[in-house]
Amino acid sequence: EQFLKFAESLQRLHGTVEELREDLLHERQQRLQDEESLATSIAQVRQEADSQLWKQQEAQKQLEQRLLDLREEVALRARAADGEMQRINARHDTLRSDHSNQMSAQAEEHRMMGHGLKAKMADLQDALTSHRASSATALEDNRKSLQME
Repeated sequence: EQFLKFAESLQRLHGTVEELREDLLHERQQRLQDEESLATSIAQVRQEADSQLWKQQEAQKQLEQRLLDLREEVALRARAADGEMQRINARHDTLRSDHSNQMSAQAEEHRMMGHGLKAKMADLQDALTSHRASSATALEDNRKSLQME
């Protein structure tokens, strides 16, 4: 009887051990599945992070290239503007010099015309004075001849 009780206990113990073994196997499979799922999730997150990093690096490269292009364009436009300013300044100086020369020439021309006009007016005044004198003399002669008659 004791042997039967012992055998029953041993069978129960064996059943419990078997259940524990199955539970451990199940937990192990579950843990492996969880680890596999976690590894997959980590790989996806890593892949997404790498993708985002690559996209950010590409965007940064494009931005840096655009900035370089803009700097070059600004430098070219600055040089063009400097050249244009030099051309405009040279043209301005030329126009100012031409204008100055024209003004000087006109002033000289007006001065010469003024001298000529003064000379003509003096000649005209002399001629007028001479004409008056001769008219006065002729009038006087005509009076004398009228009185003599």
